[in-house]
Amino acid sequence: MLLLAGFALLLSSSRTVNAQPGQPVPATPPSVRPAPPAGSWLDMHPIRNWNNLGTALPEAPPRASGDTSWCCWDAARQPVLLGDRFLVMAGWTLHAPAMLVGEVAVIQATSDFDEWCRPVNHQLFVFFRSSFAGTLSPYLMQPETDGEKLQLSANRDGSLWVEFARYREGDPPCCPSGKTAVTYEVELHALGPVAVPRTARTERW
Repeated sequence: MLLLAGFALLLSSSRTVNAQPGQPVPATPPSVRPAPPAGSWLDMHPIRNWNNLGTALPEAPPRASGDTSWCCWDAARQPVLLGDRFLVMAGWTLHAPAMLVGEVAVIQATSDFDEWCRPVNHQLFVFFRSSFAGTLSPYLMQPETDGEKLQLSANRDGSLWVEFARYREGDPPCCPSGKTAVTYEVELHALGPVAVPRTARTERW
């Protein structure tokens, strides 16, 4: 077993495609279920991994916005990476630039938009050499709610870093009263890559 964190990898011009986009999944994986109240997964110590080796890329849930957000769909990012194409084939819409860290790509995709063109039911998908490695949240994220992504970055050692909003009862939608930073590594196994959450640190104010 190798850990991606700790050494830099160069992006390869030729990629091996092991993911199977759009393949039906026997049961709905956690990464495409609505989030439970209060973003409870961020409060688990130690944090549990929801990603499994060999998991198929989940299909996007149905849209609910109808034609009210057509301008948002027109502004969606066009696929460039193989991971982008896999997600589009599975029904997802790309709504932000991909983050590349060596041979790892973190792609932000959504299944819908609200009337302000904010992504609804959105997720962070991880690919290694275009093979699906999992997601960075066990649940779909919603705008201005507990557990929504605030920032996405990479540490100097190559590990991934995501900051999530933490809302308490009474917090205004604009202003969460805390944040939780989670770090991740991508483990490489014979059966493929898998994204693994390592640490979680919460700050309240």
